[in-house]
Amino acid sequence: MNDMQQFPIQDYLKYLEYAQNPNGEEIGEVKKYNQIMVDLYRGKKTTTLEDNYRMWLALGVDEELGLKIKSKTEELLKDIKLVKKIEDVYFDMIENYQDVL
Repeated sequence: MNDMQQFPIQDYLKYLEYAQNPNGEEIGEVKKYNQIMVDLYRGKKTTTLEDNYRMWLALGVDEELGLKIKSKTEELLKDIKLVKKIEDVYFDMIENYQDVL
């Protein structure tokens, strides 16, 4: 939920209006996925767990499973030390992703 602070995503959402399918994916599904991402991020400075829950449902996650994921995430977010570790790993991945390309 912190990804928006790391990348100016608002500047790039317009590019999701274009879709291509180089691997033969169903173009309608690619467009649908792109729209889900636009709906998740457009006009927001940050996303909430509720935003992400709605995204999971839009992507086809069963409502019961989505609620379980949401509940577990709420539980994990209360563990400040764990959240810090996850953030550190995330920042390391962002910082070093070019090294693996």
